[in-house]
Amino acid sequence: MVWKTTIVLVVVLAVAVSALAWLRVYYVQDGAVGNVIWNSTEAYVFVNVYQYGYTFSYLGYLGEVVKGILPFGASPPEEQRFYLIVIRITPKAIERYPVDNFHIGSPPFVVGQNIYVGNLLGEAGLMKWSETHFVPMNLDEQNEVREAHNSGKVPMSPNYDNIGGWSRRMVDFVSQAEGADHVIELGETHLRLLTHSGFINHDAYIELSHPEHTPEKIWHLSEKPERVDKATYRHIFGSNQAE
Repeated sequence: MVWKTTIVLVVVLAVAVSALAWLRVYYVQDGAVGNVIWNSTEAYVFVNVYQYGYTFSYLGYLGEVVKGILPFGASPPEEQRFYLIVIRITPKAIERYPVDNFHIGSPPFVVGQNIYVGNLLGEAGLMKWSETHFVPMNLDEQNEVREAHNSGKVPMSPNYDNIGGWSRRMVDFVSQAEGADHVIELGETHLRLLTHSGFINHDAYIELSHPEHTPEKIWHLSEKPERVDKATYRHIFGSNQAE
């Protein structure tokens, strides 16, 4: 009887190990970097969000836990997705515009009164912000931007004040710094943007203080790794993923 019990236990253990090696878990982790650019009438916040996808067998997941590297800091993501949130701020309104499949390659800059941003995921190169969306540059704009770069009129520093009437700040939502204050003067209205990193508590956000209103969060992102089901994972990263 002992040997029969041993065989049963071995078979059960083998099935369990096989199941742990075959069944998979899916995780998504978000993060973001951003830029704030403004003049005397309006401000724009460009928040570049990235989503990393991780898949493990249950045995692989246990290995990650044992190594103590969660949230997957030492394991490269298997999938990546990028999108952009553009927030336009005026003394009277806040407008939000999502842009899918957009990965900012360099800080936004201004030539004339046009804001330009490069998309690393696109083939059109620099794109011009046109009120609610991006459009490709025309030939005259390409020449104007090229001349501005060649003459040094486009600031290379990520942070500057009042160059051509515009100011810019880079925002990091994943560093150890807890946050930063940015005072923005739009005409006679003084606004305060508090940008909070999610490094410590995985809660990144932007809070806007207006002299006539209570402070409000105008953008929020949970940077904590989230376990999702296979369908959600495939929806985020594409229907051909996570087979």
